[in-house]
Amino acid sequence: MTIKSPIPFLGQKRNVAVSFGKLLSFLALQGKLNKDSIIIDAFGGSGLLSQISYEILGCKVIWNDFDNFAARLELLPQTEQIRQELLKILNNKSNRQKARLSKQEIEQIKELLDSYKDSELDFITLSTFLLFSQNYAKDREELYRQIRYHRVRLKPYDVGGGGI
Repeated sequence: MTIKSPIPFLGQKRNVAVSFGKLLSFLALQGKLNKDSIIIDAFGGSGLLSQISYEILGCKVIWNDFDNFAARLELLPQTEQIRQELLKILNNKSNRQKARLSKQEIEQIKELLDSYKDSELDFITLSTFLLFSQNYAKDREELYRQIRYHRVRLKPYDVGGGGI
Protein backbone atom coordinates (compact mmCIF):
# COMPACT_ATOMS: atom_id res chain seq x y z
CA MET A 1 0.00 0.00 0.00
CA THR A 2 1.26 3.48 -0.88
CA ILE A 3 1.92 5.48 2.29
CA LYS A 4 3.77 8.51 0.98
CA SER A 5 3.33 10.94 -1.87
CA PRO A 6 6.02 10.48 -4.55
CA ILE A 7 6.90 14.21 -4.45
CA PRO A 8 6.79 16.82 -1.67
CA PHE A 9 3.36 18.11 -0.70
CA LEU A 10 2.75 20.38 2.25
CA GLY A 11 -0.06 18.89 4.31
CA GLN A 12 -0.01 15.40 2.87
CA LYS A 13 -1.85 12.82 4.94
CA ARG A 14 0.92 10.23 5.23
CA ASN A 15 0.50 10.15 9.03
CA VAL A 16 -3.01 8.74 8.64
CA ALA A 17 -2.34 6.57 5.57
CA VAL A 18 -1.96 3.25 7.39
CA SER A 19 -5.01 3.86 9.62
CA PHE A 20 -7.07 4.94 6.62
CA GLY A 21 -6.06 1.78 4.75
CA LYS A 22 -7.05 -0.38 7.73
CA LEU A 23 -10.41 1.39 7.95
CA LEU A 24 -11.11 0.80 4.23
CA SER A 25 -10.16 -2.87 4.56
CA PHE A 26 -12.42 -3.23 7.61
CA LEU A 27 -15.36 -1.58 5.80
CA ALA A 28 -14.76 -3.83 2.79
CA LEU A 29 -14.82 -6.92 5.02
CA GLN A 30 -18.10 -5.70 6.50
CA GLY A 31 -19.50 -5.41 2.97
CA LYS A 32 -19.96 -1.64 3.26
CA LEU A 33 -17.42 -0.80 0.52
CA ASN A 34 -16.42 -2.70 -2.62
CA LYS A 35 -15.18 -2.26 -6.20
CA ASP A 36 -18.56 -0.73 -7.15
CA SER A 37 -18.23 2.00 -4.52
CA ILE A 38 -17.37 5.57 -5.43
CA ILE A 39 -14.94 7.41 -3.17
CA ILE A 40 -14.92 11.21 -3.25
CA ASP A 41 -11.69 12.74 -1.95
CA ALA A 42 -12.82 16.36 -1.49
CA PHE A 43 -9.52 17.42 0.08
CA GLY A 44 -7.39 15.50 -2.41
CA GLY A 45 -4.07 17.34 -2.18
CA SER A 46 -1.43 14.85 -3.25
CA GLY A 47 -4.03 12.18 -3.96
CA LEU A 48 -2.54 9.87 -1.33
CA LEU A 49 -5.86 8.80 0.21
CA SER A 50 -7.37 8.50 -3.27
CA GLN A 51 -4.50 6.20 -4.26
CA ILE A 52 -4.96 4.08 -1.12
CA SER A 53 -8.71 3.82 -1.81
CA TYR A 54 -8.03 2.68 -5.37
CA GLU A 55 -5.34 0.18 -4.32
CA ILE A 56 -7.49 -1.45 -1.63
CA LEU A 57 -10.94 -1.36 -3.21
CA GLY A 58 -10.25 -1.03 -6.93
CA CYS A 59 -13.22 1.32 -7.09
CA LYS A 60 -13.86 4.61 -8.85
CA VAL A 61 -12.23 7.55 -7.06
CA ILE A 62 -13.05 11.19 -7.63
CA TRP A 63 -10.07 13.29 -6.55
CA ASN A 64 -10.20 17.06 -6.09
CA ASP A 65 -6.89 18.20 -7.58
CA PHE A 66 -7.24 21.84 -6.54
CA ASP A 67 -3.44 22.20 -6.20
CA ASN A 68 -2.78 20.81 -9.71
CA PHE A 69 -0.74 17.96 -8.26
CA ALA A 70 -1.29 15.80 -11.34
CA ALA A 71 0.64 18.34 -13.43
CA ARG A 72 3.53 18.12 -10.97
CA LEU A 73 3.50 14.32 -11.28
CA GLU A 74 3.68 14.64 -15.07
CA LEU A 75 6.88 16.69 -14.58
CA LEU A 76 8.48 14.00 -12.41
CA PRO A 77 10.83 12.61 -15.12
CA GLN A 78 12.03 16.17 -15.80
CA THR A 79 12.36 16.86 -12.07
CA GLU A 80 14.47 13.71 -11.67
CA GLN A 81 16.73 14.80 -14.54
CA ILE A 82 17.17 18.23 -12.89
CA ARG A 83 17.85 16.56 -9.51
CA GLN A 84 20.67 14.54 -11.09
CA GLU A 85 22.11 17.61 -12.79
CA LEU A 86 21.97 19.59 -9.52
CA LEU A 87 23.93 16.86 -7.75
CA LYS A 88 26.60 17.08 -10.46
CA ILE A 89 26.87 20.84 -9.90
CA LEU A 90 27.16 20.18 -6.17
CA ASN A 91 29.73 17.42 -6.76
CA ASN A 92 27.47 14.88 -5.04
CA LYS A 93 28.27 16.41 -1.64
CA SER A 94 26.07 15.42 1.26
CA ASN A 95 22.93 17.41 2.01
CA ARG A 96 22.99 16.38 5.68
CA GLN A 97 24.34 19.72 6.84
CA LYS A 98 21.87 21.68 4.68
CA ALA A 99 24.99 23.40 3.38
CA ARG A 100 24.81 26.99 2.27
CA LEU A 101 25.45 27.31 -1.45
CA SER A 102 28.33 29.37 -2.79
CA LYS A 103 27.65 32.23 -5.21
CA GLN A 104 29.26 30.15 -7.96
CA GLU A 105 26.97 27.17 -7.23
CA ILE A 106 23.92 29.45 -7.23
CA GLU A 107 24.91 30.88 -10.61
CA GLN A 108 25.45 27.38 -12.05
CA ILE A 109 22.05 26.30 -10.72
CA LYS A 110 20.38 29.33 -12.32
CA GLU A 111 22.12 28.56 -15.63
CA LEU A 112 20.85 24.99 -15.44
CA LEU A 113 17.29 26.07 -14.68
CA ASP A 114 17.43 28.74 -17.39
CA SER A 115 17.79 25.91 -19.91
CA TYR A 116 14.21 24.86 -19.06
CA LYS A 117 10.92 26.60 -19.76
CA ASP A 118 8.81 27.55 -16.75
CA SER A 119 6.25 24.95 -17.85
CA GLU A 120 8.94 22.26 -17.47
CA LEU A 121 9.76 23.13 -13.84
CA ASP A 122 8.08 21.96 -10.65
CA PHE A 123 8.85 24.99 -8.51
CA ILE A 124 7.51 23.39 -5.32
CA THR A 125 9.83 20.39 -5.54
CA LEU A 126 12.75 22.61 -6.59
CA SER A 127 12.02 24.73 -3.51
CA THR A 128 12.51 21.69 -1.29
CA PHE A 129 15.91 21.19 -2.95
CA LEU A 130 17.23 24.74 -2.76
CA LEU A 131 15.35 26.88 -0.22
CA PHE A 132 15.22 27.07 3.55
CA SER A 133 12.86 24.48 5.05
CA GLN A 134 9.13 25.11 4.48
CA ASN A 135 9.79 27.95 1.99
CA TYR A 136 8.17 27.45 -1.39
CA ALA A 137 8.53 29.45 -4.59
CA LYS A 138 5.74 29.59 -7.16
CA ASP A 139 7.80 30.95 -10.02
CA ARG A 140 11.36 31.36 -11.30
CA GLU A 141 11.86 34.90 -9.92
CA GLU A 142 10.82 33.88 -6.42
CA LEU A 143 12.97 30.74 -6.57
CA TYR A 144 16.06 32.61 -7.76
CA ARG A 145 15.61 35.25 -5.05
CA GLN A 146 15.56 32.61 -2.30
CA ILE A 147 18.12 29.99 -3.43
CA ARG A 148 20.47 29.48 -0.48
CA TYR A 149 20.85 25.86 0.60
CA HIS A 150 21.77 22.42 -0.70
CA ARG A 151 18.87 20.22 0.34
CA VAL A 152 18.77 18.24 -2.90
CA ARG A 153 17.29 14.81 -2.40
CA LEU A 154 20.00 12.17 -2.81
CA LYS A 155 17.66 9.26 -3.55
CA PRO A 156 16.30 9.11 -7.12
CA TYR A 157 12.58 9.58 -7.74
CA ASP A 158 10.66 6.60 -9.04
CA VAL A 159 9.58 7.86 -12.43
CA GLY A 160 7.95 4.57 -13.38
CA GLY A 161 4.48 5.96 -12.73
CA GLY A 162 1.44 4.00 -11.71
CA GLY A 163 -1.42 5.14 -9.55
CA ILE A 164 -4.40 7.25 -10.43
